Amino acid sequence: MNKYKISDKPPLGGWASGNYCCVCVDCGDGYLGDKRSMVCADCAHKQKDPLWKPVSIIILVSIVIGYISALLVNSLIKTFGA
Repeated sequence: MNKYKISDKPPLGGWASGNYCCVCVDCGDGYLGDKRSMVCADCAHKQKDPLWKPVSIIILVSIVIGYISALLVNSLIKTFGA
């Protein structure tokens, strides 16, 4: 007996189909989905403001800040030496 939810709904809001056993961060149910998915298809499709939008913005800002910091450190090392 399969204890994981299976869905053929289109990808949306932190869910995409796949063959990984996952646990939904919203409802706590087990589901089969993509290894990077965070919520089951049911929760993803009922959310008005998907969870992944604010998270992806935070991740993008963090990457940009990290890149700028690395450029600054590299520039300082070239200027003043290691």
